[in-house]
Amino acid sequence: MRFATAVEVVNKSNVSAAVTPKNVADMTVRTPNKITLPDGTIMLWGATDFIGGENTTHTSNFSSSFPNACLHVQVGTRTQSTSDVGAQGMAQYVSHTKNDFTWFSDALNDNPKLISATYFAIGY
Repeated sequence: MRFATAVEVVNKSNVSAAVTPKNVADMTVRTPNKITLPDGTIMLWGATDFIGGENTTHTSNFSSSFPNACLHVQVGTRTQSTSDVGAQGMAQYVSHTKNDFTWFSDALNDNPKLISATYFAIGY
């Protein structure tokens, strides 16, 4: 049995050669906070700066822009406090473009806690 090269895997030029995890890993382009798959799918992830404020909408840039389109963004919450921020204090997804995403946060009881939005986005 012969193992396929990364080029053979991408081009599907040798259907009898075996594929290994290394072949697949060699096909991806990896940079910090970004992976580009052989089919052009791009995955980005990161976190915004910590901010506070009541009833506030924020627009944050991705770690890099998608060349064509962003298909989906998943937003999470990161806090500087060990105490619960509650449902209102959590980062809430609003919208996105290929360059950035918009999220909303509401402070609790006039005592804003600093929060950050974490994100995972997929596009091409």
